[in-house]
Amino acid sequence: LLYCTESQFDRLIFGDPYLYDRYVGVLERTIAFVTEERFTKALQTGKDLLYPLLDRDSVRQANVEFRDWAPNAVTRDDFVAGIEGESTRVITALRDNRARLTQSIANYRMQHR
Repeated sequence: LLYCTESQFDRLIFGDPYLYDRYVGVLERTIAFVTEERFTKALQTGKDLLYPLLDRDSVRQANVEFRDWAPNAVTRDDFVAGIEGESTRVITALRDNRARLTQSIANYRMQHR
């Protein structure tokens, strides 16, 4: 369930059954809190704030962060399409990661109870 065990802190959590169980509990509560609905609502709020700003040429030209999502974007609609595509990808990743982590937690719980 740990993403990596590269840092000393990660190794400490991974190596201590009590700390790891606490980590799993926090992860489980986090997954329960960050629902797809809650995440999608927060994402939409951000898009609602951002999209009107994309009406300005200066804002579109300054947004180099979006170039990965919309490398050929010029117009507002180009940027919106890129952002919507990235939003769909992120929500799908959230759904997939939640399912994978939920199953991993269930497996862990079955082995350690």
